[in-house]
Amino acid sequence: MGGLKFETLQKLVFSYYGKCKYEKALDIARIAAEGFPEKLSRTSYWRACLYSLLGRNKEAIEVLRSALAKGIWWSPEAMLLDEDLDGIKGTKAFEDILEGCRYYEEKARKSSKPEVLIITPNQYTEGSSYPLLFAIHWHNGNPQDFSRLWRYNSAFSNFILAFPQSSQVTGVNEYCWDDEATSRSDIQELYSSVVKGYPIDTGSIIFAGASQGGKLALDMALKYNADTVKGFIVFIPALREFESYIPYLRQAAAKKLRGCIITGDQDYYYVNVLTLNNCFRRFGLSCKLIAVPGMGHFFPDDYEKKIKLAVDYIMNG
Repeated sequence: MGGLKFETLQKLVFSYYGKCKYEKALDIARIAAEGFPEKLSRTSYWRACLYSLLGRNKEAIEVLRSALAKGIWWSPEAMLLDEDLDGIKGTKAFEDILEGCRYYEEKARKSSKPEVLIITPNQYTEGSSYPLLFAIHWHNGNPQDFSRLWRYNSAFSNFILAFPQSSQVTGVNEYCWDDEATSRSDIQELYSSVVKGYPIDTGSIIFAGASQGGKLALDMALKYNADTVKGFIVFIPALREFESYIPYLRQAAAKKLRGCIITGDQDYYYVNVLTLNNCFRRFGLSCKLIAVPGMGHFFPDDYEKKIKLAVDYIMNG
């Protein structure tokens, strides 16, 4: 694709979708499907939704049916809740597709388990200790894709990087953190295994994440591991509330925990992020808030630069 990133096309699809420009969104979705066949799960679902919104129901069904025949599937529960697919719901063809998705979902659940992708520094040597970045993927994500946003950043050249994968499967190589108790158990298990299994400098641990994973990273840093964590870096955290953090902020501030939140002023959760940041200030917890004007629930284009700023702020003060 001549260097064009899938994330760029994804952002364009959702930008046009948000403006109800479904034909334009569909054009970009087709380009993404052609250029990134490994993303068939994502691009086929986009196209089906857009076809349905445009009243082109036969094409919506055909896109889903074709992908399903190749072993691609999506969460049946999510499909039933998705209003974009209302045009094809209730049809026999749609019910058949749901049945196929249920088959693949059940099969995937039986073998799904929490895992962690570990990346060590190029100059990794036994006997030395290293700072740790523990970065949690977003909804419908996976550690392989999510790691690409972090692993090549020079700010982490001497870090051990850990990218956990949820046991909660939502599609082909896609996972979520929907069940809070399961998510906490998965993360704590994987985090403990990394700290015990690798030479980690326990005074230099950063939790990170994006969207649903960003909210979970805040939970882990503020609520459950404040004694051992240096700080947190979260992008567009999916904060449905902020009150549950308040009882933990005094202790986190006393431990001199530092953090950075990068979000957009058009993000769904922006108001809750602002309120939580005000709570940080009230309790004396150091947090840099970077709000990108005009940005919604996306990674910023210059995320690599912002990650470097966040790491410098946490590690060097």
